Amino acid sequence: EGARRRLADCLEDLADRLRREVQDLPAPDKSLETLQFDGLDKEAVRDKKMFEGKQDFEWQRTLELLTEAQGRKKAAAFQEKLQRVERILKRRWRRGRERDKNQSLQALAAFTAAISKVEDAIRGVYRENSELADAEVKQLEAERRRTQEQTQVMFSAALVVREEKEHMNNAWYAEKKERQKVMHKSLKRIRRLTEDMKDLEIISDLKQKHSVLLYSLRMLEGKLKGECQCLPSDIADGPLKMTATQEKQLKDADDAFEEQFEEEIQALRAAHGAHAERAVSRLASDFKQLAEAEHAKGLQASRDAIERSLRAATRADFAAMALKPFVEAVAKLDVEAIRHEEVAKSPLD
Repeated sequence: EGARRRLADCLEDLADRLRREVQDLPAPDKSLETLQFDGLDKEAVRDKKMFEGKQDFEWQRTLELLTEAQGRKKAAAFQEKLQRVERILKRRWRRGRERDKNQSLQALAAFTAAISKVEDAIRGVYRENSELADAEVKQLEAERRRTQEQTQVMFSAALVVREEKEHMNNAWYAEKKERQKVMHKSLKRIRRLTEDMKDLEIISDLKQKHSVLLYSLRMLEGKLKGECQCLPSDIADGPLKMTATQEKQLKDADDAFEEQFEEEIQALRAAHGAHAERAVSRLASDFKQLAEAEHAKGLQASRDAIERSLRAATRADFAAMALKPFVEAVAKLDVEAIRHEEVAKSPLD
């Protein structure tokens, strides 16, 4: 931009100088022009003017041809110089790029390898925590479902006990024969339930509840024995059937278990996810320190090399466009210099 302004200033100064020279030229003297035709008749004057006009035309034509030829010659010469400048700049850019490329590629390859390594480590952390969470969920599910299964069995027994107690209370003030019939039926069901509970394999966490349930069944069986006549073999056949209300209560308990169990699984997976995130954060911190210690200089050198290459490539692409206005101006000025030189040497006015 500065060179463009200076060129414009020079052209303006040259134009001012030429305007002053034009103003300083003496005005044509009419008397001197008529003296050259003294003593000539009209035909001679006409021939002389025609001859001089022909000389002026031929000289003007010769000057135009000369300046056109010189203009083409100068334009071709300067165009060749522009192309040469562009070739030199591009050659320098390629040399610089090739000189820095290996070093930059090595630094980038080392940094990429370090990134791949830490990414593999991060994936390993997530995979390990996921597998550990799956194993714990599987173990927890097996334990909890086994516990829930036995809990449901004892809960169904408790519902039967509650039902039989209600039957006993309802029949307590009935007639003796009717009361004994109800008590005998309840006794058979309680004995069936007691046998089923004795055959149940209970986990250690539920042994206390199981013992309490068996004790309640024995107490209830003893009470029923005192209210009716029975034989030791009086016991209900097969598994006891549950009422619709009892089935609904069991289903509600099972649904509550599933909801709570799902929350426990989510909490377990969230805990493992948080542990994985902390481990990944430590890996990221270690990688940052490693990158600053081992790769910062190489990466900065690569960045500087890329910026240098970019500037050189931009300069090579921009040089011809930036220099073209100056080259065209110089070529035209050279042509005008030749024109002025020919005008100065001309014998014509």
